[in-house]
Amino acid sequence: MPPHKVGIEVLETVPVTAEVIKACKDLKTKGYTLLLDDVVYEPRLDPLLEIVDVIKVDLPFIKNLEADVKVLRRFEGKLLAEKVETHEDYERAYALGFDYFQGYFFCKPDVLNSKTMSDSK
Repeated sequence: MPPHKVGIEVLETVPVTAEVIKACKDLKTKGYTLLLDDVVYEPRLDPLLEIVDVIKVDLPFIKNLEADVKVLRRFEGKLLAEKVETHEDYERAYALGFDYFQGYFFCKPDVLNSKTMSDSK
């Protein structure tokens, strides 16, 4: 897939190992955008935080959001606020300097109802 059209998201369940770091660096060298999902800051994440382009922060899971944001700002990655559900969530994340925002506050998905078709159709 072309790097300018694809972002690679590293999930929070992926262990921070030398192999993972090398793979991320290789992808970055090839031009891919790297995102780190559901970040709750821990020093063990530093090697990944130094590489990624976007740091995704799941607002409801952060106990001290201001402190985490202060630490995460040391890294070059843009901050994305996930699960922005209310105007208050947005205002808080905006005031803390998040770069991107994602959540139901902006748009709720449309639920589509459809009929199942047989495989032959």
